[in-house]
This record gives sequence, structure tokens and C-alpha cells, in this order.
Amino acid sequence: MSVKSAALAALARAYELNGLKAEPFIARSTRPEFGDLQCNDMMRLAKSAGRNPRELAAEVAETARGEEFAEVSVAGPGFINVRLTDAAVAAEATAMLADGSLAAEKVQPLRTIIDFGGPNVAKALHVGHLRSFVIGESLRRILLEIGHDVLSDIHLGDWGLQMGKLLLGAALAAGWPATPRPSSIPAHSMP
Repeated sequence: MSVKSAALAALARAYELNGLKAEPFIARSTRPEFGDLQCNDMMRLAKSAGRNPRELAAEVAETARGEEFAEVSVAGPGFINVRLTDAAVAAEATAMLADGSLAAEKVQPLRTIIDFGGPNVAKALHVGHLRSFVIGESLRRILLEIGHDVLSDIHLGDWGLQMGKLLLGAALAAGWPATPRPSSIPAHSMP
């Protein structure tokens, strides 16, 4: 069982014990100094129950304590913050390393198109081209891992001048005239 699912299970039990009929939602904390995970449900649930959100959060936090939590606290108007034990974090990291997908959560697949790279073929490549390639390829791999259908491409820009020179050089080397003579153009193709 992952740390997140353990926290959700603990919150679900606490919700049930406190008479709350809702599915808990937990997310990574936006303020790490308060904890590792946070639950912001209390303001919404307290309003529908006609209760003080901070008091309700304190009751839920008291009943949500578990062995994988170092601390369950209440902050502000009713945010529940959960700090994980070192053992729980180590166990989660070990489980993620054993899983080839690093425990990536799958999502509803979407068709995603990524165009990255963009070197100008008329100029020399430089480290900036490598950076955008690495970022684009990383995004492609992450999106594939979580279940999206990804179509990716490295757009090579500015083909005009050098391709024209190459074609002209090939034509001259093959002995073709550089420009067509009016007599060599069929009459039916003339405007």
C-alpha cells in the first residue's frame, strides 16, 4: 500500500468516525514546512454540516493518526497537514525503485502532440538545441508512461536556401540547364 493510499484510508476512517459522508482528497503539501501531505476538505465539509471548519479538522486529525504518520496537525482555518515518518518515506521509495514505472499513476489517455528541438539546419547546432531536445524527449516519455497517446517530432526549420543551392548544384553537375529554355517547355504547359 502506498503512503498516499494509506493516508487516504486513514482519512476515510476518520471521516466515517466523525459522521462525514464524503470521499477524502489528499495532495502533496504546497507548504512543506507544515507537512508532506495536506487535506483541504474541511472548509467545504464544515459548511455543509454547519460546523466550525477548524474544530472539525481537529476532530478528524485526532482520529486519522496512523503508524506511518509522524504528525497530523491542523493549520489555518482547517487545513489538515500530515508529516510522514522516515520509515514510511523509505518504504515508499523502496517500493517505487522496485516498480519499473516508479509508481506513476495512469490517467485517461489523451492524444498529445509534442514538437520539440527546432534546430535551424542552415546554422550550426549548439547546446540550446540539446536542451530543448532533452526537455521534449523527457516530456514525451513521461506522457507515455502515464498512459497518453503521444506523437512527437523534431521540427527542422529553414530548409529553403540550402536545399535550393543543393538542387541547383545537383542540376549543374548532371549537366541540366540552370533555367529551362522556352523552347524546351511544352506548349500545353505555357500560360
